[in-house]
Amino acid sequence: IVYLFSLEFLNRGIDSWFKVEIKQGLADALELSKSAMDVRMREYARTTELFAGELAATPVSDWDLTTDTQRIESGAIEIVVYGSLGRVLAASSSGATSTNVPRYATPEMTRSMAGGNTYWSLEPLSEGDYLINTAAPIAAAPGSSEGRFVVAVYPVPPQLARLSEAVQRSYS
Repeated sequence: IVYLFSLEFLNRGIDSWFKVEIKQGLADALELSKSAMDVRMREYARTTELFAGELAATPVSDWDLTTDTQRIESGAIEIVVYGSLGRVLAASSSGATSTNVPRYATPEMTRSMAGGNTYWSLEPLSEGDYLINTAAPIAAAPGSSEGRFVVAVYPVPPQLARLSEAVQRSYS
């Protein structure tokens, strides 16, 4: 009886020790994947913010060329420059989107731009892919009150998306 009791006690004790370690490891991996995604979003938001500063110093007539160059250099899927009332001032797309019509700025983006803040968000797509949407206000030209801003859409690297999905599934 003592032998069976001891054996059962040890089995349950060992199982509970490993379950806690595995659960903590998965929680840490989930936090790490979220942090990696957040770092990537902040990097892209900073890139968009720097580009908005560059646009402020560039004549409006050169914005189409500047937007094309920036999209290629940054790896963005699409960059759109908006003026007042949602008017598209310049746009560049890699053709990876389903249409050549630029995406509309979301209400959250426009609220953030009205407050002069940089915006970023993660948009899930089908099959575990993600897009990172960023937006940054463009400083108004002297004597102008026009609220201009730039929106850039970046792809999340497929490997990072797959790893994040795998960690999330394992944790669940």
